[in-house]
Amino acid sequence: MNTRQRRQGVFGALLSAVIFGTMPLAASVFYERGGNADSLVFYRNFLALPFLFLLMRREGCAPLGAKRLLSLALLAFFNTVTPLLLFNSYSSIPTGMATTLHFSYPIFVLLGAALFCGERITPLKALCVGLCTLGVALFYSPGQSVAPIGMVMAFVSGITYAAYVVYLDKSGLKGLPPFQMVFWTCLFASAFAASYSLWQGRMRASFSLPVWGLLVGFAVMVSVISLVLFQLGVKKIGPSQASVFSTFEPLASILWGVTLLGERFTFRTGLWVGTILAAVLLLALKGDAEKSPAQESPAR
Repeated sequence: MNTRQRRQGVFGALLSAVIFGTMPLAASVFYERGGNADSLVFYRNFLALPFLFLLMRREGCAPLGAKRLLSLALLAFFNTVTPLLLFNSYSSIPTGMATTLHFSYPIFVLLGAALFCGERITPLKALCVGLCTLGVALFYSPGQSVAPIGMVMAFVSGITYAAYVVYLDKSGLKGLPPFQMVFWTCLFASAFAASYSLWQGRMRASFSLPVWGLLVGFAVMVSVISLVLFQLGVKKIGPSQASVFSTFEPLASILWGVTLLGERFTFRTGLWVGTILAAVLLLALKGDAEKSPAQESPAR
């Protein structure tokens, strides 16, 4: 892996995390205006499709076979279940606790990459995952009244997201043109989310024009730009390192809250921010020079 490729991967994973960090803020605004988690997951994917289709056509992508489409459908399943669980957990537990539980996923990515992709768990990677885990744990404040179901949903969302990251690397799909992969992922995810929302009777469609504008912007930022950037990170630096860099997401959420909502930046928050930054910088400056077996395998 050359320096330029590594920088591209680090930049993609970090910028993706900053954009994903806006999700709790956007979800809160959407819920206040009559929306719900199930509808948000559907619109996040469905409203991105026209933009992705145009970008895919511009790439001049070749048609996909049935095997690739089936793999993309499975990837989309993980990418549908994860936000359904996480967004619904916001209604049961504080978003900070949900973020803490969800960001246990780098541990599962590390284990999954070792089991299924042949990645070696180096002391550096183990240390960085440990620092990230400590960092998000510092964000949790004891004594909060919580619903167990919310904690379970947030924790399981970390497992399903780890499955998404590992499968993206293992399946060979990361070799596809980025916009083609994201288009088909969002198309299948729209179908999954719509089916679930209609089955539960939770689909919502009566919104004001500003709310529709919020939904379109949310879809483009999260389902187009951020997903493509994260997939670039996985392609360039591998799933384990990309997942560690993505722990910048809850940190970004805090910074968005301080900047846009006037939230306080406490000493405890500073410790949490410093711990995660230490992990990210350590991995960025002292990352493995050699590619993992998963990164060396050609795309199918």
